[in-house]
Amino acid sequence: MKVLLAATEEQEKEIVDHVQYIFTWILPKFFTDEEIDQFQEWGVLKKDEKVPYFGTMKEAFQIITSLQVIRSILLTDEREWTDHHVEMFDRNTERLEEMGYSFPFFLSHFTKERQLEQSISQYAKAANELLL
Repeated sequence: MKVLLAATEEQEKEIVDHVQYIFTWILPKFFTDEEIDQFQEWGVLKKDEKVPYFGTMKEAFQIITSLQVIRSILLTDEREWTDHHVEMFDRNTERLEEMGYSFPFFLSHFTKERQLEQSISQYAKAANELLL
């Protein structure tokens, strides 16, 4: 008999928070709103129902860790990237795919060449909020 521990509500919320962060703080820097719309239609960083996910604590930790590593690499200055960063990025995107979360990008999609000028995006978090 094998005992499995279910993922906690906090872990599930942490996954959602990381996905939201990537969509609001990272993707708008490198992709247009139309491209991000297309990513959402494709199911990028949404759970694929075809891949079994049993909601275990171990699986939740793997997803959270992969999202944290990807996020950390993407927030690092690209001039500091090494082959190790590329390997970690690829390994963690593969792990997400195995867990049913599509992240069909290469690290080269997030370079300065691709970075968009500061523009208004419907996905980007507002710099400030007006209180009424």
